[in-house]
Amino acid sequence: MENTMKILSFSYYDLPSHLRTCLLYLSIFPEDYVIEKELLVRRWIAEGFVHKEHTVGLFEIGEGYFNELINRSMILPVEYGNQGVISGCTVHDMVLDLLRSLSREENFVTILDNETLSQSNSRRLALQKRRKNVEHSLQDNMGMQQVRSVNATWCYTVPPLVNFRVLRVLSIEHCDFMEEGYRLGHLGNLLHLRYLGLIHTVIRELPKEIGNLKFLQTLDLRGTGLQELPQTAGLLRQLVWLRVDQKTRVPQDLIGKLTSLEELWILPADDAYNSGARSFFSREPGARSFVKELGNLKELRVLRLRIDELGDSVERDLVESLRNMHKIQFLQIMGASVWESSAGLCMWEAIVLPRHLRYLDLSCIWFSRLPAWINSSHLPSLSYLSMTVHVVREQDLQVLGMLPQLCILHLLVRYGLGANIIRGDVYFQKLRFCKMRCTTLRFVPSLGAPTMMPSLEDLQFGVDVRGLKDANIDCGKLGLESLPSLRRVKVEINCEDASVRDVEEAEAMLKHAADTHPNRPTLELIRRFEDAMILQQLFSSIILQFQRDNDDDEEEQNDE
Repeated sequence: MENTMKILSFSYYDLPSHLRTCLLYLSIFPEDYVIEKELLVRRWIAEGFVHKEHTVGLFEIGEGYFNELINRSMILPVEYGNQGVISGCTVHDMVLDLLRSLSREENFVTILDNETLSQSNSRRLALQKRRKNVEHSLQDNMGMQQVRSVNATWCYTVPPLVNFRVLRVLSIEHCDFMEEGYRLGHLGNLLHLRYLGLIHTVIRELPKEIGNLKFLQTLDLRGTGLQELPQTAGLLRQLVWLRVDQKTRVPQDLIGKLTSLEELWILPADDAYNSGARSFFSREPGARSFVKELGNLKELRVLRLRIDELGDSVERDLVESLRNMHKIQFLQIMGASVWESSAGLCMWEAIVLPRHLRYLDLSCIWFSRLPAWINSSHLPSLSYLSMTVHVVREQDLQVLGMLPQLCILHLLVRYGLGANIIRGDVYFQKLRFCKMRCTTLRFVPSLGAPTMMPSLEDLQFGVDVRGLKDANIDCGKLGLESLPSLRRVKVEINCEDASVRDVEEAEAMLKHAADTHPNRPTLELIRRFEDAMILQQLFSSIILQFQRDNDDDEEEQNDE
């Protein structure tokens, strides 16, 4: 144990000074806590740990710090699902012990749970799982006027904001203040505040004085139950990061004023855009107003929104706004259901998304085919793609396969009859996760190259049993053995118009393919439209019995 701590200490002091400070900051989090990467980087920025360079933005620099700490094994990466996307980190218990020890020595942060607070003049306060009122203890033992950062996690009580004057970071996450929620009185007096995060902490309202926070950069209101964002939030002209709760109403003409926004997550449910109507995503006038406002946000790097209905005019305005987002790297448009592109491909074909786009999810829109701008020349950095198309052709798969950075592919094919063939060993070199619903895939490696798609670990596709039988395609010969890294397979079996015997044979072939694969990947089989298969069998049995009864009647009549 002692030798391990010495090694960790050497590793810590071997870090550059800026990385030591960023790593030491992780001592504010509870043990085994999953730390979201983007929020951590935003806190580093708010604390002043990240310094801007001429050609690189603050977030990109901070993200580089995060990645370097992972590369040096000082923090442990956390992936989103099994899709290879690093969304956060954890800190090993021994590393956390070292960081807390160093924090005490350097008076970097005061950590307070249910223990008594000793004398401290730290500028950072971390409250963890606190049930008792700490106000008097803090006033007696800690100069709260100098506190620059308050971080509360899983607490039942937090000191009133009136006690603080120079706060730069206020993070209250997963706290329970019973029915009354957390009161944000005196929030407007925190004139130095850069970061306000209230994730999964119920609040009654966001005071209109929030407009006084001229330096606020990050506002995270997910899981707060906040009913409405005050109109004065439009005064936050330095706000670069905004996430609102699913039921939060956003006043009209507010979003378009926040021209410094780099990241916007807005996923409203019903009654979301203004109090006088249903969701602006389900009424065209409100939707048009919103998507037009998006066109003012030319600094956007990340946009995640939801639109429940898309008329022709709304779609046209949306595309026009997207044309102004020359810095967009992450684009996700969701809906309550999948809707047909009313304007067709011609309008979407005219859009020019930036070459540095890394994440694209337009799966709530039915496209007649893959847009022409999805190719390696236009989107060389694309690593995540999710789309819905009527049909996919073999040449479409070849185009997708040449995207050099593509790691995750979700493709819903509306008319997926037969099987789509992926040929050759030059395609999908980095693809780790592939989900192609409603269509069957066949893998055909090149001559002399027994394997293909070397990085693919997770594969999901559909099997139309009747369609494959009509096309004379054998489920046991889909080429799964040519995928050397395969670990998980999920197959949706379309049983419609298929016999029980044919479905069972298809499942047996797929199980055999998984069992004989060198990696023995896990196989999950899900039957769809099973009732249609059973009804078809029952109908056939009834017809057969009816024919037999007729034959018997005819024989009896002949005998007579």
